[in-house]
Amino acid sequence: MTRPPTMPLAERIALGETEPRGVVIGFNPGSGSGDRRAKVQRLADLLADQGLDVQLSTEIRQAADWAISGHQAGSLRAFVAVGGDGTVRTMAELLPAGLPIVVHPLGTENLLARHLGIDRSETSVVQSVLRGEEHWLDAGQANGQLFLVMASCGFDADVVHRTHSRRKGHIQRWDYLLPALESIWNYPYAPLHVSCDNREQLRPARWAFVFNVPRYAMNMPIVPDADPADGLLDVCTFRRGSLLPGLAYIATIFLRRHRAWTTTQLARAAKILIESPEPVPYQLDGDPGGWLPLRIEALPRRVRLLVVPKPLAGKNAQLARRDKCSVNT
Repeated sequence: MTRPPTMPLAERIALGETEPRGVVIGFNPGSGSGDRRAKVQRLADLLADQGLDVQLSTEIRQAADWAISGHQAGSLRAFVAVGGDGTVRTMAELLPAGLPIVVHPLGTENLLARHLGIDRSETSVVQSVLRGEEHWLDAGQANGQLFLVMASCGFDADVVHRTHSRRKGHIQRWDYLLPALESIWNYPYAPLHVSCDNREQLRPARWAFVFNVPRYAMNMPIVPDADPADGLLDVCTFRRGSLLPGLAYIATIFLRRHRAWTTTQLARAAKILIESPEPVPYQLDGDPGGWLPLRIEALPRRVRLLVVPKPLAGKNAQLARRDKCSVNT
């Protein structure tokens, strides 16, 4: 890893030094809550103040095309993905492996950002673009779709499908409440058959989770030791269905006791197949994916992220609270 330069980028560029200075910002207006256009524009202005050439688009595919062209030409410094986990997943899917991505977590859920210690301030994003450390992450490919955090089948996927089917604009956390109640009342807990690496057949289950990054909603530590850089995916299944066993599983997960249950099964694999004799939905990084069967494969070192070092991130958070409007390397 190269040492960070001591001279601000804007000054180095003014002196004629040649290094990539193109930045593409992909912004999903429908991700998260509130009007974040002002924050994204402020980010673009801060980056431009550093002598960077900034392009901003609310069309994800257009932003990806700009980034790919710049990457191929050697002029792209970073692609900034603005939004939640689902938005980052979609953008990463459109980009080739090795293209540098900076995450600006402004979505409803930002599990990947939490795992990497990325904060929401514009100053932190600017520092990640200027001097971020490389983090190569694996990804999962589920029926041809990319996911970065996790995939799941069953009850929680049913809630996600119901929530998105009635979506009208931004999704707030409380938008999941009514769909969750509907799933509690209606979801049948169909049997799930899980096999790993084309050989290991797990016991039939009613819940199935596949993790790349060890994060889940409400920070539930389902597989807390999952490693997103080991080339494998972590599987966790629960055998019992219905509401009461589900509540018991949640309680023991928070107590970190669920692994001791005989109805819990864990595995680590590069390829996973999940099937059911009944229609069962699955979700990827908080977005509805489709219906079983689900074929999942680990993609080692698929995503290259630039992340500001954590001590500097803390400093940037202080700057943001003071409403500083300039960032220097």
